[in-house]
Amino acid sequence: MIYIKQVEQPDEKAKLTLVIMHSLPAWFSPPDDIEKKAITHREYPFFAAYDENEPIGFLVLKIHTKYTADIFNLGILEQYHRQGIGHKLLHSAEQYCMDNGYLYLTVKTLDASAEYEPYEQTRAFYQKVGFVPLEVFTMFWNEENPCLYLAKRLDRVSANNDYGFAFWLALDKLVSESKINIDRPKGSHHPKYPNLIYPVDYGFIENTLAMDGSGIDVWRGADGDFVDAIICTVDMMKRDSEIKILIGCSEHEKLLILEAHNNSDYMKGILIRRNTG
Repeated sequence: MIYIKQVEQPDEKAKLTLVIMHSLPAWFSPPDDIEKKAITHREYPFFAAYDENEPIGFLVLKIHTKYTADIFNLGILEQYHRQGIGHKLLHSAEQYCMDNGYLYLTVKTLDASAEYEPYEQTRAFYQKVGFVPLEVFTMFWNEENPCLYLAKRLDRVSANNDYGFAFWLALDKLVSESKINIDRPKGSHHPKYPNLIYPVDYGFIENTLAMDGSGIDVWRGADGDFVDAIICTVDMMKRDSEIKILIGCSEHEKLLILEAHNNSDYMKGILIRRNTG
């Protein structure tokens, strides 16, 4: 079971920093810089992710002012990427910030002009969870490593409020504890409407119940196992409404799915993304 906790002991913060950062040379180097960060992290708010009792990632905050906190460092073991760990760490950090009255969360990362593939994933993650690029500082670190500065406003009346987060956690639990049956793979035709071709793998969660009496429908993309959106549909022919759970769907796949649920006069759908507030 994967869980997040805030780490209070300075020695434990330093130990976790060294373990995770030394395991991610594509993101963190050189070794002496990692050693310095391990010392610095001892004094900052620190959140760790665990798989059972094994540490698999961390997020460290630096408090700038009474209004603003910064994601000072975030690292997750590569084999755990695209499994929602970053979202869970971020939620814990955002909750801490809101509980302590901070209005903005910022982060600095490598700008795209550096053309370094590992950080393409990093930038995509931050923008996916609601950070907005504000400015590029070409000499903040050095000329070879231009700094992209992003920020996000923290608002309890957003998709990340307590009720909203509890909703997504419930979906996570439902999906993780269930078997998914993909009975209509990508490229296959609808059994009743052959002109409808599935743009992404489509199926259902076994031993669940949707409004139509069958299992809850899911779209499964090629971007991991994380529940990242839902589609709410209204079918005027059947006179019902349902939700479809999207798992690991890229932005392109999301748009294809949304189009598939709006391709007729009787079927309409809206897309609700996770962590956009």
